[in-house]
Amino acid sequence: MSERAYKILTWLQNQNSTELPIRQATLAEEFQCSRRTIGRALKQLKEAGLLIDLNQRHQNRCKIYRVEKIPLNPPLAKGEEKAGLTPEAQRQWDFFGHIFKAVFKQVDEEKLKAYYAKATWNLEGITDIHQLYRKTFDGMYELPELEPHLPLWKRKPLHPEP
Repeated sequence: MSERAYKILTWLQNQNSTELPIRQATLAEEFQCSRRTIGRALKQLKEAGLLIDLNQRHQNRCKIYRVEKIPLNPPLAKGEEKAGLTPEAQRQWDFFGHIFKAVFKQVDEEKLKAYYAKATWNLEGITDIHQLYRKTFDGMYELPELEPHLPLWKRKPLHPEP
């Protein structure tokens, strides 16, 4: 998710209601950018499932959206490292952590969780569990820290992008 989309979501979540009429021109004035930029940010939020179009209009003008209230991970300052897990990665670890532990059994659990977090931070915003699962494994296989621990046949991504 872009930094602008994050700022817009934060602003929307700080409003008094979870169902809001959103007028792109008003947001453009608020964030001092173009309506197209706001449109792209809203599209990112809709694709991530954080903004849901209710197929209603406020006074037959602007669309009404439901804003999902979830904890957000703020964008990092330059040089700052990410820590912890995204909500999607945490959900995946809860369901499939035992598989990651079995595949990477030669790595102790504490280090494995750190590698897992590092691989999944690059995948922030992917909500499809199957795509996240596949890309997490690919990302972990690409980590140089895991190279000495992996057999040669596992050092390539499982599903190269076309």
